[in-house]
Amino acid sequence: MDWAQNVFEKYVDGNWTRMKGGAWDAVLENYGLICMRNVVTGQYNFIKISTSNLGNTKIFGQHMKRAYLTGAFQTDIQVESDSNNHALPAEQGFVELMEVMNIINNMGPAIQEGFIGELSVINPFHGMGR
Repeated sequence: MDWAQNVFEKYVDGNWTRMKGGAWDAVLENYGLICMRNVVTGQYNFIKISTSNLGNTKIFGQHMKRAYLTGAFQTDIQVESDSNNHALPAEQGFVELMEVMNIINNMGPAIQEGFIGELSVINPFHGMGR
């Protein structure tokens, strides 16, 4: 079994259906998303297919290169000096996960009678995911 098959194998047990039709098609297709809904529990899982190297570091800020996704709230020095801090590294995969969260947030009423479960970004060509 290859890496991509391993990612999707849990969705073939008969309890999951791919969300499609109407507003779903336009949003999901435009952003490279697959949404699976568990018909028993109502859980929605979102999988973004990416062609980017998910481990690549993103450069934020013109004058300061930031290593973490903290925005203007904490500097890298503050993050690195706080052993309890769990800031995400500024990697392409985590940036794409934030994009998925933004898309879901803007879908609003399309997600009814259920809850958001897993969010993932995968690159089946490189066998990597977040």
